[in-house]
Amino acid sequence: MKKKNWIIVILLELALLVGAVCMTAFPVINRTYTADELTQICGEVHDDGIYVDQNIHWADNFALTPALKLNYGSYKITVRYNTDGYNNLLMLSYPNVMNSIEPMNGQLYSNSCRLPVDRNEVSMEAYVKSGREDYLACVYFMGEGSLTVESITVRKTAGGVLRAGLTVILLSVIVNLLIVFFDKRKQNKIKQESIQTFFMLSGIIIFTSIPLMFDYILQGHDLIFHLLRIEGIKEGLSSGDFPIKIQSNWLSGNGYATSVFYGDIFLYIPALLRLCGFNITESYNIYIFLNNVATCLISYYCFKIMSGKRNAAVIGSALYTASMYRIIDIYIRSSVGEYSAITFLPLIACGLWKVFTEDTNSEDYSKNWIMPVIGYSGIINTHILTCEMAGAFTILLCLVMIKKIFNKKTFVVLVKIVIYTVILNLGFLLPFLHYMKLGGFIVTNGSRFTSGIQQYGAFLGQLFEPFTTYDGLSVNTEMGIADEMPSTTGLGLVVCAVAIIYVLVSGYVKDKKQKHTGMIALAFAALSLWFSSNLFPWDKLQNMNSLFEKLISMISLPWRFLSIATVMLAVCGIIALINMNEKRKEYKYFMGAMIFACVIQGSVLMSDIMNHYEPYRVYGEQELDTTTVIGAEYLPYGSVVETFMAQYVQPGDNIEYTQNYRHNNYIECSIKNNGSVESNVKFSIVYYAGYTAVDKQTGEKLEVYNDGGRLALKVKPGYSGDVVVRFTGFVFWKISAVVSMLAFVVLIICITGKEKVILKVLANKKN
Repeated sequence: MKKKNWIIVILLELALLVGAVCMTAFPVINRTYTADELTQICGEVHDDGIYVDQNIHWADNFALTPALKLNYGSYKITVRYNTDGYNNLLMLSYPNVMNSIEPMNGQLYSNSCRLPVDRNEVSMEAYVKSGREDYLACVYFMGEGSLTVESITVRKTAGGVLRAGLTVILLSVIVNLLIVFFDKRKQNKIKQESIQTFFMLSGIIIFTSIPLMFDYILQGHDLIFHLLRIEGIKEGLSSGDFPIKIQSNWLSGNGYATSVFYGDIFLYIPALLRLCGFNITESYNIYIFLNNVATCLISYYCFKIMSGKRNAAVIGSALYTASMYRIIDIYIRSSVGEYSAITFLPLIACGLWKVFTEDTNSEDYSKNWIMPVIGYSGIINTHILTCEMAGAFTILLCLVMIKKIFNKKTFVVLVKIVIYTVILNLGFLLPFLHYMKLGGFIVTNGSRFTSGIQQYGAFLGQLFEPFTTYDGLSVNTEMGIADEMPSTTGLGLVVCAVAIIYVLVSGYVKDKKQKHTGMIALAFAALSLWFSSNLFPWDKLQNMNSLFEKLISMISLPWRFLSIATVMLAVCGIIALINMNEKRKEYKYFMGAMIFACVIQGSVLMSDIMNHYEPYRVYGEQELDTTTVIGAEYLPYGSVVETFMAQYVQPGDNIEYTQNYRHNNYIECSIKNNGSVESNVKFSIVYYAGYTAVDKQTGEKLEVYNDGGRLALKVKPGYSGDVVVRFTGFVFWKISAVVSMLAFVVLIICITGKEKVILKVLANKKN
């Protein structure tokens, strides 16, 4: 397209962007309605607000704003109140919905917000999709105790503006890419083969994303836990924290160290979407879609390198992306960390394949450290257990290839992989290892080690199950598999194992490197399937010594090894296909069986999930139970979740305490010790090393300590001052984060091949 036409297109897109931003930004709304301005349905108006109690015998909305004219956008509704009753609610609605005359019909996305007794101010998010003039922010009294409403504030946030702007930018990018595509197509610069590949990969992505095509989430086993992780990052970013280590939204705002123990770098994507005006449901579904895209493209890229053939790579990508275990992970288990880690396993497989098979004298061999580093970094920052399993198989591979390891150039590349992986991930690894060394957590205490994990292994029949149920948990073998969660890689990948055995036995594999690759992949697949089953002697190994006990207990569920089996079986499939003559019948039979089994099994399972799971619509954090810590592994040892279900302070003897401000685990307070002996103040905040209490005027640090899992501080006799309590972490944590960021920049430079140019420029400057 001509330059003049491009200018016109870009100007039109800019005009559309400005128009969308202006339409969503205006009118500006930020209005506080005091008790006198609120509509009072029942109760009495006192000096401090509208009052109602259980003696009135009323359980419905009792305080409403005047009718609100709200246009498209995101809004924050805040209520100031005092209550000693439970289950009172704040919500945004409109009369026809409140009177059950009509449903929301997508006009408003908002959940109600509970008013906790330990707070006097809460906020909720609301997303208006269709403008109306009769929206109402209202408080519901549920008939218990008393409730006083002081004010309700309605404020339009920047979220709707950012969302509209991002949407226009995305559409503009798509339009521009289509223009470029058709322009290049006219000039015959795009091959038909490339177009076919694009549509086939797009089909894989769409197929695995069908369960996302709803306005709700499919609520899997661990969904709430991972949504809280996303919300924790969003909350940290909005408070100006980075990198985030203690997520302050957990446990009623008392904080939880999820980001120290559980890598979450990729969850910054949905967290940023939340900050840009997307609700929780949209942000999470977009993340899954992006993960499907990444898994499909990464696996295709890796399998194309390993096979050298487009068709084999596409089939391998389809089998891997739509594998049963991955679909189970996404839509049944909602195991965000594990299915995110699965995305990177092909990079490790392909990277190590290049290290051990390519000519060490080739020009680019020295760069073979890059792909494994990206792969290992991906799983370190998503799922430590997958990292543990991948690490074990990597060591096993090195033992198998021991002769090649002693080749100088190969050894140097392997050393680079280890060193650069550590440096690149230092920002996560150092805090993680620091806390693991300090101990004192439930996760580090030996008494919690899971014993007898063998009983949770899969039966052989489960591993080769033709059709699977949509629901269930992992149960022990004594209970059989009735109503148990599926545990299989899928028959499509089983066909891959049959295919590689067939070509090896038939003598079709002439290339020595491909033969070794196929045999190792098949052996590792068989080994990981054995590990996944109840036939592997996990219990005997676990009882051998304390080290084995600790390592094996971390696995907890043997069928986790199905992730390793999945990538190994996909490698078997592509090696088998490239060693068959595409014109022979067996090639068509095997390829057809792989795709047919994969599509049919996947379709049946996803259809079952979609037709049986209850819709789960969640838009703001107010709907999430912040005490959903599953096993509470990251709490101080000896503490219980119930300790942190509310925000409170317990001043010691002779202590005058005034709380000036509190936002979750950040507190500004005034403390005075009127006694002649040392006293203390105990907070509901979960104790972690790295918290500080500092006098605002003098900068003096008050000693903090662990009191049964709670944060407490010592107050010397006669002390009086204003104190700030917050988590500051450690200087070496921040240094490690900077090192990781710099290492990431260097990695990008190495990937783009610009390192020599930069080094040359630096050398010239020195001269």
